Amino acid sequence: MASLTITANAVVTSPGDGITRVLSPGYVRIAKGVIAEVGAGLPPDGADVVLEDGMLAPGLVDLQVNGYFGHDMVDAGESAWHTVVRGLPRTGVTSFLPTFITAPVEVQAEALRRTRDLLPGLPEEGTRVLGVHLEGPFLSEKRKGAHNAGFLTDPTPEAIATLLETGLVKLITLAPERNGALDAIRTLTENGVLVSVGHSDATA
Repeated sequence: MASLTITANAVVTSPGDGITRVLSPGYVRIAKGVIAEVGAGLPPDGADVVLEDGMLAPGLVDLQVNGYFGHDMVDAGESAWHTVVRGLPRTGVTSFLPTFITAPVEVQAEALRRTRDLLPGLPEEGTRVLGVHLEGPFLSEKRKGAHNAGFLTDPTPEAIATLLETGLVKLITLAPERNGALDAIRTLTENGVLVSVGHSDATA
C-alpha cells in the first residue's frame, strides 16, 4: 500500500520544539513506508485504519539486547533468533542491535558469520535487526564488570579486520585507553561503526 492513514490516540514529538504531546484523537499518514504527516483531530480524507483502544506511539530502537526469552544472542541458533525477533514487538521494540559481550575475537567473529547467514531467513513481521553491537573484548580490566577478564584484549589491526569482515558491526563499546585503541577507533569509524566509550578507566 503506497499510503496508509491511521486514526488513534497518538503520541507525537514536534520536530520544531521537541515537545511530546498526546493527540486524542490524532492521525498519522504513512506514504511509501515513511511517516508523511501527523495531525490533531480526524484526517481530512478519512482513515484506512481506526484504532479504538490503546495508544499509537513510536517504537523503541534498542541498542543493547544481550539476550531475551531465555536466549543469549551470541550463541543463539536459528529458532532462538526467530523467538526473539517475533517476541520483541510485544515489548515495544521495533528494531534492535543484538549485543555480543566479551569473548575471544574468533568466537565473536564466528558468531557474526553465523548471524550473517541466518538474518535473511528471519520473519519479516518481527523486530528489525539493525546490525550487531559488540560490547568488548576491548575493555578495561579495572572496569570489567561482569565481563570475563581472561578474554579482554587490545584492539589490534588484525582483530579489528576480523570483526569487520561481515559488515554487521554497527556499534562497538570499548575502552579508548587500551593499546592501539585510537587507531582502531579511526578504522572503525571509517567503516561506519559507531564507537562508544564504555567499561573504561580513562580520565576525562
